[in-house]
Amino acid sequence: MLRPLAFLPAAVLSACHISLHDHVTVDGVRLPVHHEEVLTLESWPAAGFVIEAHQGDVRVEQAEGPTTLTVQVHEREPGEAHAHVEDGKLVARAVNGAKCAIGRVLVRTSGPVTGLEVSTGMGDVELREVRVEGKLKLETGMGDVEVAGAGEPQSVALSSGMGDVGAARLRCARFEAKTGMGDVRIDGLEGEDVKLSSGMGDVDVARSKGVRIEASSGMGDVEMVESSFTTRDLDTGLGRVRER
Repeated sequence: MLRPLAFLPAAVLSACHISLHDHVTVDGVRLPVHHEEVLTLESWPAAGFVIEAHQGDVRVEQAEGPTTLTVQVHEREPGEAHAHVEDGKLVARAVNGAKCAIGRVLVRTSGPVTGLEVSTGMGDVELREVRVEGKLKLETGMGDVEVAGAGEPQSVALSSGMGDVGAARLRCARFEAKTGMGDVRIDGLEGEDVKLSSGMGDVDVARSKGVRIEASSGMGDVEMVESSFTTRDLDTGLGRVRER
């Protein structure tokens, strides 16, 4: 059994499992080993929570009981690094300062959560049926981003360098969704200021309403279905713009 490092009071390690399969590279250093840890948050950070994964999917889902984080930690040697929550941010640390990284993460919480920022270099980011208050920001360099049933956050920003971006059953003052290559799909959104864009892909808006919407695609169709906005700015470089 590995002896874990001391954790801050906000998080408790409850399990771990070591694997020697797959690897990632950080700053030229190969990390051939990874293991999984489960942290339990005593309380959600008051100023919000930040998760930055080097590589891997990040999922936030609804569950009863205390908030838990199932975290994959990449490292050079078995047990060299561990996951911590420091100042409202999930990080990986090694005793000797060796390179290490956060991989896939699963957050299970009953919510509501106050402020959440999630990013991964490569992988999908998903939040389902967890009410968010304040700011919600989800992004990936390559992968899909999806949000459904997030309640009424103040602002939402979703982005992917290459992948689809989607949101459903959401109400907020400011909403932005963008992708360099992929589709943007919105369903059941109510927002005061909505901005949607795809460099190459379709932009679809269904059963949504609000004050202002800007939707554009460099190469793809832009379509609004059963939606009502006071001001609409719909544009495509190469494709069709349709409202019905």
